[in-house]
Amino acid sequence: MGKKGKLAIGIILLILLVVGIIGYQTVSNLTNEVTKKYGYENEEIIAYVEDKYDIPVTILENEGRKTGSAEKGLTVHDAIVQTKNEEQLTFHIHISPFGNISGDDYEEVKLRHDLNAKLRESDMFEKLRAEGFTSISFGAESEDPTFSMKLPEGKRIGDEEVHESLYASIPTLKKVQKEAEKEDYKMSEIRVDDVTVPLNAEYQDAQDMANKLAADNIDAFTYLFSELDRAKVSDMSFEEAGFQANLTCEKIVIYDICDTYSLTLTPIMKEGGEDEFRYDDETDRTQLFEGIQLSREIELPIDTLLVDNMIVPFKPEDQHYTEEELLEREGSVQVMTSFELEVRDFRVIESADEVYLEYVG
Repeated sequence: MGKKGKLAIGIILLILLVVGIIGYQTVSNLTNEVTKKYGYENEEIIAYVEDKYDIPVTILENEGRKTGSAEKGLTVHDAIVQTKNEEQLTFHIHISPFGNISGDDYEEVKLRHDLNAKLRESDMFEKLRAEGFTSISFGAESEDPTFSMKLPEGKRIGDEEVHESLYASIPTLKKVQKEAEKEDYKMSEIRVDDVTVPLNAEYQDAQDMANKLAADNIDAFTYLFSELDRAKVSDMSFEEAGFQANLTCEKIVIYDICDTYSLTLTPIMKEGGEDEFRYDDETDRTQLFEGIQLSREIELPIDTLLVDNMIVPFKPEDQHYTEEELLEREGSVQVMTSFELEVRDFRVIESADEVYLEYVG
């Protein structure tokens, strides 16, 4: 490269450096506009809230910088304060990595409080209570669900009576949604116990609603069928074959039936403390094929068969060779313990030699 070319590159690098410095300074100045006035000492936090909202507060928590080795003091905990007025609202003061106040969630906490106060005794809340729901609330903190309520005592989300009550409550909940939107509060979904219920979805009837909720909240509905279905797995001789078998529902179409399962086989630790289950050990591969055969005999819609905690080559294509063969071919070899391997075409393979493992996790 000639002198002119080197000079041009030097000029370009200098320009980029200058632009970078100016950009950093601009961002730094903008950050300082927000944060330069207040640090995160108790007195500074109290002054910040009084200056911004004209409200006296009490400091509930202010841990300051994290001192763990992972964070190395770069992260600062948010402070938690409570207003000294009659409302006694608890909210967070956000602290930046620079050790300055970067914001707070008071306005959202205040809005939730005001909505609760406004609608607590409304006809809408009364109708929800009449359906048996309790603890009806917009929440108290910004991390809370936008709106939540509890099921009637002794009831569970899979009960048909609950489906009827919840479906009957959808028009009321949409009225609550509209009232909240008047205050610029968004609630596109609500939480009923551990189940998320979209308000803007179309439900044909109570069962259609139950089916759609189950499809999106699988864990909340598995109690309806898990005991019977897991018994079918327990009846098989997986432990005798050297495996623990864990059944997981992956898809629900009808709320009280699992449409698709995955089954995970975890090798049981061998005698003598050996816990390596290897892809290239003939005994282990034979054992795995036995587990595959047992899996095919279960009368359940098992779509995916997984193997857990198995020593495999770092490269999936290398599983066709033993570790010793790979060492001879390449001079070095990397193996790892994989915690999620999918057995390809587990329903049709006919021997241990045909087992091929997909690396999925």
